Amino acid sequence: MMVATFILFVAVPSAVVSVYMIFFASDQYQSSAAFAVRNSSSTGGATDLLGLVMQSGADTTVSNSYILNDYLQSQPFLEDVMNHFDLDRIYASSDWDWWFRMGADLPVEAKLKYWKSKIETKYDQASGIIVVDLLAFTPEDARNILAYIVQKSEDLINNLSESARRQSLKSAQESLATAEVRLRTVRRQMLNYRETAQEISPEDNAKLAFQMIGELESQITTKQTTLKTLDGYLDPKSPRMAMLKQEIKGLKRQLDTERLRLGGGANAPAATAVDGSSADNSIPYRIGSYSDLELEKQFAEEYYTTALAGLEKAKAEAAAKELYLATFIPPTLPQYAQYPKRFIYIICTFLLLLGIWTFGALTFYNIRDRT
Repeated sequence: MMVATFILFVAVPSAVVSVYMIFFASDQYQSSAAFAVRNSSSTGGATDLLGLVMQSGADTTVSNSYILNDYLQSQPFLEDVMNHFDLDRIYASSDWDWWFRMGADLPVEAKLKYWKSKIETKYDQASGIIVVDLLAFTPEDARNILAYIVQKSEDLINNLSESARRQSLKSAQESLATAEVRLRTVRRQMLNYRETAQEISPEDNAKLAFQMIGELESQITTKQTTLKTLDGYLDPKSPRMAMLKQEIKGLKRQLDTERLRLGGGANAPAATAVDGSSADNSIPYRIGSYSDLELEKQFAEEYYTTALAGLEKAKAEAAAKELYLATFIPPTLPQYAQYPKRFIYIICTFLLLLGIWTFGALTFYNIRDRT
């Protein structure tokens, strides 16, 4: 009975598996490629393996490498490959053996499971290198599909890099736009002020007013001195004395007018503020209003300068962090079939069946000895 069960459950299945693996199992060819996600701030060439190993510790490249590693085994990527290649012809053809080929008319979930058995991605976090191995029943199919995988990987990294660059520049561009609006607004307010007040700078007008007041006071003093001097020689009702008195009165009226314009007062003429409301027309008020606009303009210019520098810095940082795919081992064209591992399958099958048979035999004898 032991010999019969050994032959039935171990020898015969092992022989069937051996015959199938040796005579019926189709050859499978493995194409390999190796690349790494790098950023433009790294030194060294893209094909410099030492540079790839020593300078791949950035968080951005690590995270995007994991993204790429998972993407290659995802359903969307498989659907993309299916749109570009006829996977039914490549993997489900009747020319290949029944056990290793892909079934026909499978749902996408079953095809994804089969796809994961044909593609292997290995990511080394220490070096940042991703190695992709792909199996197919012909060398050309293996290399062509893997070349497409490398191309799509490069497209994915470029898209991720462009998206990150846009996000990093978005806030800086928004700040610059806000600064531009603020600067244009204050410049428009200053233009409106100058059009309303009909002056370039109230401070310059104040200097002219002070100068004119000083000149008027000097002229009045001179006229009064002359009047006092002539008062001892001429009749107070003489024409010259009357003319001097009229000149002094005229100069004083002009002086009062200039002082009133300079300092405002009850008789100061009304003015219109920049926003259209009624406002004091005195020079101090105009100087205050203009100073506020000047201060706002200074802040707006500084804010604009800072925002512009921030944008340039963001551009420099985005350029320094721009990602690219450095492929230093292109897809290989295999020369001989590396799979399936026929003798490994045969030995593993024999050992597995032998173990099951041994466990069953020991269990049988143990039960028999106890009864």
